[in-house]
Amino acid sequence: MKPRLRLKPGILGFGLALVLLIGASWLSYRTTGRLLEAAQSRQHTEDVISEVQQVLALVVDLESGSRGFVITGTDRFLLPYQAAVEGIPTRIADLRMLTADNPRQQRQIEALDPLLKEKMAWTDGTISRRREKGLEAAAAWIGSERGRELMVQIREILTSMEEEERQLSIGRDLALAASTSRMNLALLTSAALSLVLLSAVFIAHEREVRERRRAEEQATRSETRLQAILDHSPAIIYVQDLDGRVLLVSRRFEYFYPMKVEEMIGKTVYDLLPKEAADAIRANDLRVLQTGTPLTVEEKVPQNDGVHTRLLTRFPLRDATGAIYALGGISTDVTERKRAENEVRETQVFLDSVVENIPNMIFVKRAGDLRFVRLNRAGEELLGHSREALIGKNDHDFFPKEQADAFTSRDREVLESRTLLDIPEEPIETKDGRRRFLHTKKVPLFDGSGRPAFLLGISEDITERKMALEEIERLNVALRQHSAQLESAIKELESFSYSVSHDLRAPLRHISGFTDLLRRHAEASLDEKSRGYLDTIAKSSKRMGELIDDLLVFSRMGRAEMGLARVPLGPIVAEILGEIQQDVKGRKIDWRIDPLPEVQGDHAMLRQVLVNLISNAVKYTGARPEARIEIGTQSSNGDTVVFVRDNGVGFDPRYAHKLFGVFQRLHRADQFEGTGIGLANVRRIIHRHGGKTWAEGAPDQGATFYFSLPRHQEATG
Repeated sequence: MKPRLRLKPGILGFGLALVLLIGASWLSYRTTGRLLEAAQSRQHTEDVISEVQQVLALVVDLESGSRGFVITGTDRFLLPYQAAVEGIPTRIADLRMLTADNPRQQRQIEALDPLLKEKMAWTDGTISRRREKGLEAAAAWIGSERGRELMVQIREILTSMEEEERQLSIGRDLALAASTSRMNLALLTSAALSLVLLSAVFIAHEREVRERRRAEEQATRSETRLQAILDHSPAIIYVQDLDGRVLLVSRRFEYFYPMKVEEMIGKTVYDLLPKEAADAIRANDLRVLQTGTPLTVEEKVPQNDGVHTRLLTRFPLRDATGAIYALGGISTDVTERKRAENEVRETQVFLDSVVENIPNMIFVKRAGDLRFVRLNRAGEELLGHSREALIGKNDHDFFPKEQADAFTSRDREVLESRTLLDIPEEPIETKDGRRRFLHTKKVPLFDGSGRPAFLLGISEDITERKMALEEIERLNVALRQHSAQLESAIKELESFSYSVSHDLRAPLRHISGFTDLLRRHAEASLDEKSRGYLDTIAKSSKRMGELIDDLLVFSRMGRAEMGLARVPLGPIVAEILGEIQQDVKGRKIDWRIDPLPEVQGDHAMLRQVLVNLISNAVKYTGARPEARIEIGTQSSNGDTVVFVRDNGVGFDPRYAHKLFGVFQRLHRADQFEGTGIGLANVRRIIHRHGGKTWAEGAPDQGATFYFSLPRHQEATG
């Protein structure tokens, strides 16, 4: 009989342990596979939920971007809108692929897709109305409630899809829990094997300890680096729990608030800020926790040196199950930036006000297509087109082709030459068909790289000026014709005057000569009355000769050449006074002569003026027991004024306009001798010098005669 094969207990135990190990390993393998499947399913669920949330965020950006543009009219607010329009189709495609194994989700996507397309079309309509018809039209479109209805339907479908995924995740978690229980049972069953393999476990444990130590050291280094990043970040970075207690905050916090980082840990915003400010901040925290989506807003926050504007981005922190367990935030101080933006805005408002109130037309065109991007109020009034109708269009949309081609050609010339172009006169046709003439200057405006980005134009309406100039030219032509006729008439008159004066001299000489002969021949036989007749004839012929001489002087004064030079009036007056001393001998005259200036003029003519005025003063003070004659000067409106004042018989101011006329006399010839041409000569001489003459006086109270000359460099003497 063969001996029975007996296995050693150790071997049997090892074998049994090996079997148990294999069984436990197999069970663990199956359970691990299910865990992996569950983890993958959970990740799949998170991916689907993330895509759903991304679609919702893009829809929100779509609406907020369009509303920002509607409110401000600024294209930069359309950036999130454009990103949403480009991103939504991609996200829907990804969502459709992720839920390909879920018919219910596929049906919801089929219902969602047309709503998204309609929402994008509705939003595009809002933007188009804002661009083409203005804020009120866009507001009326928004007020139709269709956009809000679409948003509600889209949110309902996305929320339903998210809930569907969460329910699937819960079912998978339950299945995973059952698998985990079975695995625990298998592990308990293999506990004996674990004791047998204690040494191996110990060795593995030591290895794990070493790996863990390395991992902890690596984690410590990572935390040190993270803390360094946090401490040197220009923004405040924080993490708080669901109740708002601070779990972590960067050192930047201490720069703005009177509290250390260590003191803030465990506290809430109510421990730091007044209740009103804290309530506003906490409301935004709760909004993020409720929606589960990030939120970026500007908030007014009291700080050490006053109220600051902070740009605060909040975001939820989720655990492995997707549940929100904390709230993260990044807070950046944008006070200076907001102040700068406000200053820029105020400057822009100021510049817009200046541009709008400039009386000339100001317009701006894009360099590429020469379409209008700006037009001021003066431009609207001039062209007759509203700026809404003009913006985005070019010259060919409004003006006749010939004019539009000319405008475009000049615009291109400015952009190519990069220099200012001055167009003294260019015609333009307004909306109502009127033809206007503009003086236009065009200049290129460059971008940061030095390339022409826009064209600026400033146009002044010179239509009335052009018409006035044409009228002035017409009047000048008529005036030149009239002047030529007048000059011819004056020459003829002077010729006639000279001829008449010359022809009258011979008869006067005969009258005077024969009167003297008659007196000598028959004086003894003539009675007193006849001799009186002869005296009257002699005096009349003499006076007639004086009138003819004065008339010739007056005529020559108007056509004599002027020799302009510096003329000192003081020496001329002294010379005249010396010449009339014999005529005033025996009279008592108080002469008051002020220092007189040096003027620009003809010496002989100005001397004649002073001779006439001084002689008149002497003549018309003849009846005064003590005459007073004053000669002086004064300044008026930049001219030099010279006056001769006397205390003589004066004149009636009602007839002052007759004083400087030819043969005009305000006193009878038997009272004061003279021909009445002296003051007419004064006026003609002063007029030829570019000056004026006038007089002031009253009966029996004296008179003052003035003449003015344009001021030159003067020296008294």
